[in-house]
Amino acid sequence: MQQSSSNILSIIIVSYNTKQLLKECLNSINDQNHNKEVEIIVVDNASSDETVKMVKEYFPEIKLIENDKNMGFGVANNQGAAIARGEYLLLINSDTALEKNALNKMIAAAEKYEDAGAIGFKIMNSDRSLQSSCGNFPTLWNIIAEALFLDRIFKPKSSYHILNEKKYQNKFNPDWVSGSCFMIKKKVFDKVSGFDEKFFLYVEEVDLCYRIKQEGYKNYYFPIDTVIHYKHGGSSNKAPAIIFGYNNILLFFKKHYFFGKFIQLYFFIMLKSIFYFFFGIIIGSISKKYYIQAINYGFLFLTLISRNKLKKYENSFKQQD
Repeated sequence: MQQSSSNILSIIIVSYNTKQLLKECLNSINDQNHNKEVEIIVVDNASSDETVKMVKEYFPEIKLIENDKNMGFGVANNQGAAIARGEYLLLINSDTALEKNALNKMIAAAEKYEDAGAIGFKIMNSDRSLQSSCGNFPTLWNIIAEALFLDRIFKPKSSYHILNEKKYQNKFNPDWVSGSCFMIKKKVFDKVSGFDEKFFLYVEEVDLCYRIKQEGYKNYYFPIDTVIHYKHGGSSNKAPAIIFGYNNILLFFKKHYFFGKFIQLYFFIMLKSIFYFFFGIIIGSISKKYYIQAINYGFLFLTLISRNKLKKYENSFKQQD
């Protein structure tokens, strides 16, 4: 395990076929004025778009880890953290760009609280509208409310994803913060053994934050304009978000809650996948997106009844060219 230094900030970026966005992200980091030495670690998950070539050509000073297959978000970040030298880790997505002077603001906020676990910040879309970047730990009821879009109508305090924009105007202690941009002390990350690598994609930051709170730390959100997240919008109905998202929520329930809650959620997701499949097939002739959504929910149903189907899907995702 790499010894950490209090004068170093380690920035870890996982890349997968986002060459141009990653280049913009790295440029936004290099344009920062900051008070600490910054080391940048890029972990590439077998990109096929010459991402590695771009990094070596334009950013030769960066530490680069080249995986021969898509290892997933959690594994790749753990690889980066293992060689990081900084007292603090900043984990950001490759499809983000830092705002001017963001690093100094992030570091100043993080250093205020000794009890800080994961520290999240304001995340914005390219039009500077606010993204949901924090939430409450998943429960049977807030997952059902989100699945039925009830949280968008009532905006309850216990929402899985916090959607109330007024909440983001002040500092508060959410249960979890978004994995697309957060800071954490390396000693805290190491203490909880980093990301659980069973979560290939999605929900891994929720599990991490749960274990951080179990160790007695608090997770923080600071209303600081820090990052633009470009590819966030419109991804919730794509196959990986549906299949990995729901299966990993179930994994979280199985890992942290009693079995009865897991079974209740399992059957709710089963019913939702069946409904969305037939609904999408019926109205698919009106709009192609509903037909595609039907196929995605149909495959979700198959992964729910067969863990082998989920493993095959994960393996195919890892081996994409």
